[in-house]
Amino acid sequence: MELVNLFKRKIEDLRWFKLNFKSIQETYGGSYIAVEDLEIIEHDKNYSYLLEKLKNAGYDTSKVLIKKVPNKKEFLVYYG
Repeated sequence: MELVNLFKRKIEDLRWFKLNFKSIQETYGGSYIAVEDLEIIEHDKNYSYLLEKLKNAGYDTSKVLIKKVPNKKEFLVYYG
């Protein structure tokens, strides 16, 4: 049951990210962000440093949504 609840929370975090993308991009463009419970808990331009910050703060990185936020000049291609 815990895994189902984690999955539901991550879906909500992803929806929140998509709904707030423009404002997130204004502040965090070019960085990676960590989202938990509809809140940005940490960010860094370097993915490895972000993971280190999260671990040092006591977060389980397998349970945190991490997204790359492109700056306005970046173009990301996603394959479905």
